[in-house]
Amino acid sequence: MIRVDAVLSIVGVCTIGAMSCFAQDGDCFEANNTPGCEDPKCTAAVCEIDSFCCDSFWDDSCVEYAKAVDACVDSGQAGDCDKAVTIELGEYSFDTTGSTEVFDLDGFCDPGQFGDDALHQVIWYRWECTKTSRYVLSTCSQASFDTRLAVLAETCEPINVVACLDDTEGCLAFSTEISFNATAGTTYIMCVGGFGPGYIGTGTLTLAEAEREFVRTVSWLTDLGAPVDTNYTLWRPVDDTWNGCLEEATAAGEQLASIHSAEENDVIANLFTAAAPGGHAIGLVQDRDASDYAEPAGGWTWTDGTPLTFTSWQDGEPNNTNDNEDVGQMVGGGLWNDSAGDSTGVTGYVVKEEGPPFSYTWTEEEGGNGHRYEAFALPVPMSIVVAQAYAESRGGYLVTITSVAEQVMLLQKVLPFMGVDSGIGIGLVQNTDSPDYSEPSGGWEWVTGEPVSFTFWNTGEPNDTPAGENYVEMYSSGRWNDVLTTSN
Repeated sequence: MIRVDAVLSIVGVCTIGAMSCFAQDGDCFEANNTPGCEDPKCTAAVCEIDSFCCDSFWDDSCVEYAKAVDACVDSGQAGDCDKAVTIELGEYSFDTTGSTEVFDLDGFCDPGQFGDDALHQVIWYRWECTKTSRYVLSTCSQASFDTRLAVLAETCEPINVVACLDDTEGCLAFSTEISFNATAGTTYIMCVGGFGPGYIGTGTLTLAEAEREFVRTVSWLTDLGAPVDTNYTLWRPVDDTWNGCLEEATAAGEQLASIHSAEENDVIANLFTAAAPGGHAIGLVQDRDASDYAEPAGGWTWTDGTPLTFTSWQDGEPNNTNDNEDVGQMVGGGLWNDSAGDSTGVTGYVVKEEGPPFSYTWTEEEGGNGHRYEAFALPVPMSIVVAQAYAESRGGYLVTITSVAEQVMLLQKVLPFMGVDSGIGIGLVQNTDSPDYSEPSGGWEWVTGEPVSFTFWNTGEPNDTPAGENYVEMYSSGRWNDVLTTSN
């Protein structure tokens, strides 16, 4: 067999370390628009499959191997947009350590408040969108370094940038998650880079169609004045139009909320004003075929088929300003506003479903105690003392937590279904008459009399600041905080 390095003067080769391979069209692999023989990682992987590719000729078979080998996909893209790796929806391992290219977006897109407007030591991906929708590109908690992401339409020119971002709240190691709207038939270029020079490493890149985001559920129950037990859930939509919200709710088998009393209106208003400001879609729609249709106030009804018996229009509304404002939103203070179904900027939507509040039984089979845990956000503010009485009126008590396992169960199985950041009452009280009482840490007792064998205080808690913090709330993180009796 002829050694490649013995015929350099005859055919011309690319040499990478100990590996050598024949050039094609004067440039290793560039004509194939895919990683190839100029990349040592790729070369080594291909030659393990077929040594002929390194010992003789890098021919069409070698090209096909390189297209299929992970090492070529992961490493050959570094720093060269022309060799962006074609991907579909899914997860892809990446490594930026081989790149030296900086992608400067100064004047086109600001990734964040820190550093410059560039992505450093970047790698590239190419994706053809087949469905018009909103998508998420993410390294969130899946990268070993401080990542930055950018998305461009059709080409790598900065002027074509669709979105860029640096850090994303909740993502570890300053990693990133970015969402963007994509149109079917359009090719998008994704750029993965670091915060600054030397910010390199490995990780997993995920590209997926965006999903609606759960925000919070409020339960309005008969023992709190509701006609029937009803749950109201606030979602952040993928499509931020009223029409899109209706489609998402319908696809999930849900109904946009209808409202039939001032009390119900207040419940829903408390749901979203506490969690997310802005206009929120409710199931209010103007039927232009209705016998009582007239602009701007006639023909209004609910999408669930119930009649309009209560209204909470904002002053001057409805007004049909744009001649097509045929749907309703709830804005600040529980007031309503008519708008166009295709207008963007809808912050969220509320769905309504009759039934009991969320509950979870911690079975003995899974190491639990067999108890049922009922969890829901209250429709109106309630002091923790009143909440304790209310829990007892429902045949239970504010939760007691006596082990790490129980705390973990609550964190994994219960708290995510509430959508509440704080103000979650638990049954830990400070008995000021106890012989063990002292501020801030003495005299704490469970309402059931169970021993306090486990605690999960937040940093610096309990602190009795202000004085009189003799009750306990839980944060969404699971951590505990001492509070006043009047805290919600």
